[in-house]
Amino acid sequence: MKCIVDIFCIDQREPTLWADIVSLEGDSSHPNLTIFKQAGLKLALLDKRGQADSLDADAHIEII
Repeated sequence: MKCIVDIFCIDQREPTLWADIVSLEGDSSHPNLTIFKQAGLKLALLDKRGQADSLDADAHIEII
């Protein structure tokens, strides 16, 4: 399953700092948007987009 995750700084909702398509595979379960949000934040931290306490994310499903 794929989902678009927008990463932004907590103190400003706009503009989006970073967006990515997160793909989760595994046991054929249907992950909820919170799992995609957590995966997107983890990727943002690995890419050094900011500190964990300064980033937040929104996950949304779109046909891609």
